[in-house]
Amino acid sequence: MLTFFRKIRKSLAGASATKKYLLYAVGEIMLVMIGILLALQVNNWNEWRKDRITEKRTLEDLVENLELNVTFLNERVKTNLKSDRSSEIIASFLEERLPYNDTLERHFGWGLTIEHVGSISSVGYETLKNVGIEIIKNRKLKKEIIFLFEETYKNTHTRIDRIEPSNIEITKVRQGLFMRKPGFKFEPFDYKSLLEDKIYKSWLLTIKNNRQWLNYSIENSLEETERVLQLIKDELGKANT
Repeated sequence: MLTFFRKIRKSLAGASATKKYLLYAVGEIMLVMIGILLALQVNNWNEWRKDRITEKRTLEDLVENLELNVTFLNERVKTNLKSDRSSEIIASFLEERLPYNDTLERHFGWGLTIEHVGSISSVGYETLKNVGIEIIKNRKLKKEIIFLFEETYKNTHTRIDRIEPSNIEITKVRQGLFMRKPGFKFEPFDYKSLLEDKIYKSWLLTIKNNRQWLNYSIENSLEETERVLQLIKDELGKANT
């Protein structure tokens, strides 16, 4: 009988050891899993931190890019307005048949000129595309940046392309009617004939209209550039707080 109870106790002791071993094993597995999860969490945090650093640098590059564009576009608007004034002065002289004076020489130069925008800088945007546009976590800001470069600027460049043929033609017309002088001044070969030249007057009006049409687009690009620039600065301000 005693032997029987000894066997039962031994069996229970064995069962207890197995249970303890299982609990220990489960504990070890849980610790390993927690360690893996923590490691993943730390890694994710490090990646997020690196992304924010990259985002900040990319946005700073865009700020520099857009500030240059603001200066560039402002200069083009001012120059075209100056040219508009010259066009009006020339038109007034021709219409009223006023006598020639040499102060008109600079107006003959600017009056048939459209200040080309050239290529609006997109260096910062190209950097952003190389890094990956998704690096910008603010979805609204991301859309605004894309629209500025992909729509607003491209529309302005399209207008430039459309008026380029007329610029080439007016250059030929000017070469046939004026003598080029230093300082971007032009003296007419025959002012009296110019007073009667309907083709020249027509070109004067055409260039003025084209200039105003282009300037509208330049001013729109300028306005949008300043707006998006401020949005980027606001976003950078949040990152620094």
